[in-house]
Amino acid sequence: MTTGGSSGSDGSCSLSVSVTTTAPGGRYQPRNVGAIWISDDAGIFIKSLDVWGNRRLSHVTAWNAATRAAGVAGNKVDAVSSATLTAHRTHNVTWNCEDYNSQVVPDGTYRVYFEVTDSNNSGPNHFETFTKGPTAGTAQASATNFNGIVLTFTP
Repeated sequence: MTTGGSSGSDGSCSLSVSVTTTAPGGRYQPRNVGAIWISDDAGIFIKSLDVWGNRRLSHVTAWNAATRAAGVAGNKVDAVSSATLTAHRTHNVTWNCEDYNSQVVPDGTYRVYFEVTDSNNSGPNHFETFTKGPTAGTAQASATNFNGIVLTFTP
């Protein structure tokens, strides 16, 4: 998946992300915890966009590993955060092209990660790759447990 966007130096760069989660089939379904975050092309954590869950958030293992590896374990700065959801739903979040330190990231290839679980085990995760560059664009995809993924870059 490739989209484009401006460098964000004037504060206008944004990536809108929409995804609908579905039940992986765990014992707590439809209750679920999860996260959506941005990483660079190597999978290095950039910023959390959406984190939901309380007690079982430790089972969102890919997100926990990414934030720990970046030295900001459980980082939710500027993220939308909420309690464990009682049902799956559509998540709509926006990235302002900045990292967790509020620094604009350079143009390049990035990933949007999605992770959800409804059990006391790791759940499925998936990412879509996009290019942050000079061109606006929209891309769509779906994956198991992550339906109707839409990424829209606004320069």
